[in-house]
Amino acid sequence: MGRYVGVHDLIMVFRTIVLYILGLFAIRVLGKRAVGQLSPFDFLIAVIIGSAVAIPMGDEKIPLIHGVIPIITILLINFFQCWIIKKNRAFEDIVQGKSTVLVKDGQILLGNVNREGI
Repeated sequence: MGRYVGVHDLIMVFRTIVLYILGLFAIRVLGKRAVGQLSPFDFLIAVIIGSAVAIPMGDEKIPLIHGVIPIITILLINFFQCWIIKKNRAFEDIVQGKSTVLVKDGQILLGNVNREGI
C-alpha cells in the first residue's frame, strides 16, 4: 500500500538540494536583470542552467558531477565574456545587441517601435 522513503529517495533529495543551491548561486553571480531586460544571451544562459540542473536532478543514474560541470563552465564562459566586453564594446553589440530608443522627450518613435516589432 504505502511506500517508505528509501535511500534512493534521500539521494534524490540531496541531489536536488545541491543542484538547486548551485543553480541559484550561478544565477545570482550572473547578475540582477529583470526578465524583460534579458538579452538573448542571458536568456539562453538561464535556460541552459535550468536544463543542466534538471536532468541530473531527476535521474540518479546520471552522476551529480554531470550537472555541476556545465554550470561551472557556463559561469566561466560568462566571466570571460564580461571581460571581453569590458575590453571591446563592439563585441557587446554583437553578443547582446544594441538598445533601441522607443520614447524620446515624451514622444513615441513609431519607426523604432515598428522596427522592433512592438
